[in-house]
Amino acid sequence: MSRRLFIASFFDGGLVDEHYRDVVADGIDAFTLDAFQRASIWFQFDVRFASRTREYFQEFLTDCHGLDLSKALLRECGKLTTRAYMTYRTYMTILCLRMSLEFALQYTCPLRANYSEQHLRQWGRLSSLHAKLTTGDDAAPSIDKLQWVENASAEIERMQEATTVCAHCPACLPVDTAGDGESVGCLGRINYPVEAQFEKFLADRVQLSLDTLDAEDQPRLLRILVDPESPFDGEATKELRRVVTDEGLRFFELRLPIVLTRDAARLTTDNIFDLLAGFRSEDSDTTTYTRELPFEAAADYYDFLDLILRSELSQSEVARLTTRSRNYNQFLRLLTAIEKAEALNTRVLID
Repeated sequence: MSRRLFIASFFDGGLVDEHYRDVVADGIDAFTLDAFQRASIWFQFDVRFASRTREYFQEFLTDCHGLDLSKALLRECGKLTTRAYMTYRTYMTILCLRMSLEFALQYTCPLRANYSEQHLRQWGRLSSLHAKLTTGDDAAPSIDKLQWVENASAEIERMQEATTVCAHCPACLPVDTAGDGESVGCLGRINYPVEAQFEKFLADRVQLSLDTLDAEDQPRLLRILVDPESPFDGEATKELRRVVTDEGLRFFELRLPIVLTRDAARLTTDNIFDLLAGFRSEDSDTTTYTRELPFEAAADYYDFLDLILRSELSQSEVARLTTRSRNYNQFLRLLTAIEKAEALNTRVLID
């Protein structure tokens, strides 16, 4: 069965729920599924499939390879200058910070009236790196670190002055949800490598949802995920999991994905991360973000992530996860961004 027929028959077979919202799926061939009628309710699904091959990941890794990364990052962050030599620790700090999944809640605001999406993204990287080097590193400050902080001070001051408007913006994400170092309030990042502990939590929660919820009570994305013809085949994540940089850094702490059981026996966490990867953005040349969660998909992604990250978790469990897992808090920030995107009728940019 073709992907077009699969998606159409999936929803026409009685699995469209009461939300009357769109869903977007990611895969191989780009196409738009025509509107169709079921039970006197009209739905139009914009189902866009994008190829994500090894070449794509090589492009993604370009800025994460070799010493040139530090120079490129510094150029992006206000065209700052530094000594040619960097201590290994400082270089690795910059490299690890650059290896992150960045996201932005795209909302028309005074800040975006004056600065491009690319400029705000560069500020986001600068503020995260500055926070890490000045407050998150317990090591004795090296000469090159002190020099970098000094060179960055003027740009940091400009950024902090410009982003004072963020506190009053409806798109501003909570500071207490992975907001440390995020001067631009609508930005966030999920740092690599994905923690083994978080991946195990994710697998346990998906398995629990499948084992305990009736099909009609499951989020639509979860039902698509477990369907034998699901477009979320896990191949893209499998490619990324194999990558190891020359410095020994990985995108996942676990070298092999976690295998699910029973109704999800054919699935691994690779399939889940494939689902979370977002969709190819059509205006990446303008925004510099190559993927997105469009407004039409916000409700379905919110339902899925809310179930996995928060549903029926006690306050003590949430506190424990927040304390022990950096990724958990960062995905909570992404969930908040998706929730606000639905409320503000906009999208979440991802790269």
